[in-house]
Amino acid sequence: MKIILKLASLILTIWILNSCSKNPKINEPIVKIYSPENNQQFLLPDTIPVSFRVEHDKQIEYIRISIDDNNLIPVSGQDFIYPKSETYEGNINLPVGVLPEDNSLPPYYIHIAVSDFSQITHTYLEINLINKEMNYEGCFLIGRPGIDIIEINYFDENYQSGLSTSINGNYSGSDISATVNMLYLITSIPDLARAFSCKSGDLIWTKEPQLPYPEFNNIHIRENVIYFSTAIGRIVGLTLNDGIQVFTTPVLPDSIPYNICSTSDYLFSDFSLRNSDSKVWVSFFKSTGNKFQLFQTNYETVSMYGQKNENLTTIFCNKNSIGSIIQFNVDENNIETQLELTSTEIHQTCKIDETDFLFSSNNQLFHFNSQNQSYEKVKDADYEILHIKFDELNNRLFILHANRVDIYSYSGITKIATIESTNLLLGIELKYGY
Repeated sequence: MKIILKLASLILTIWILNSCSKNPKINEPIVKIYSPENNQQFLLPDTIPVSFRVEHDKQIEYIRISIDDNNLIPVSGQDFIYPKSETYEGNINLPVGVLPEDNSLPPYYIHIAVSDFSQITHTYLEINLINKEMNYEGCFLIGRPGIDIIEINYFDENYQSGLSTSINGNYSGSDISATVNMLYLITSIPDLARAFSCKSGDLIWTKEPQLPYPEFNNIHIRENVIYFSTAIGRIVGLTLNDGIQVFTTPVLPDSIPYNICSTSDYLFSDFSLRNSDSKVWVSFFKSTGNKFQLFQTNYETVSMYGQKNENLTTIFCNKNSIGSIIQFNVDENNIETQLELTSTEIHQTCKIDETDFLFSSNNQLFHFNSQNQSYEKVKDADYEILHIKFDELNNRLFILHANRVDIYSYSGITKIATIESTNLLLGIELKYGY
């Protein structure tokens, strides 16, 4: 009996081992990257050519090629190839824009992913990506030559006029991106967000707001996303290049967002309730769009600026025609400091750096320092100030009036040049290039 049991145990062991040995072996594709070379350096923006070959013993479902950062987040577009055989050899070109300083991490890799319907394998080649030096190239003046018409005029670094284009609509706001070299406008009548090439002036893409309240209220660019506050009660985020929606907050149906800023972890916006004069400041997670916290306020928000590396905002606002400057902690959802101005209403604002700001009241220009919680008047302009822009590369101020732009050195506030306009000026955007 013992002999029979030992024999049965031996047969069972052999059967188990034999069954394990019959598991099919999974073969991975062979990927060869011919170019670029390992650790080859590229100055951005640039188009990076990739030459490669993929061999497999199975049918290839797709090949995906991109350039990724250290977190395997693409910094280029993703190209897909669908081979008709088990071997593919070819070349592609991957355009890469300027790397945002605050969210793109080296080292960088050519990333080739190969799927054969049952598995995805990944091959990496390290490369070096460095931004070219940024330069000031000029400015766009946005004006109104007539009813429901907007004219965009470009002036180069020597203040000479160049590109000019006209569109229909009423100006609501604008922003600009040196990363993709595009100018963005939001308008009413028609209610549209539009993206234009800074080089040619051509319209690249448009986006319509969502019903039943089809309006864009404000615009804000951060990293590789352009955010819009919309009258439906939500903030949406689109890709800079092609206007594809990649972000949204929940709809807050009883309120309307206006100004937007971003901190290290959050989007922050002021909302007005639809059926009352009540106002709230609301924070959202940048990663998901989910609402974080809400803070009730009775201030009329003029503008807000978030810090890149902290969850703090500087809010310029008014109450009963008296201005206040508030430092708000988004994490703690409370006011850290508040400076009330003396008989001064805030109209326009501009950020110099994380602690220094400019603001105007009618024709008066003031400087505010958040560390000292102090402000002082630095200039009386000849005309009402309609907009302020700061050229951080050359320390210059662009002060927009109804029919002219005065350019000053900073911080001496000495006039350098003037650009005259026959149009009623509505906005200004500074153009930088690489």
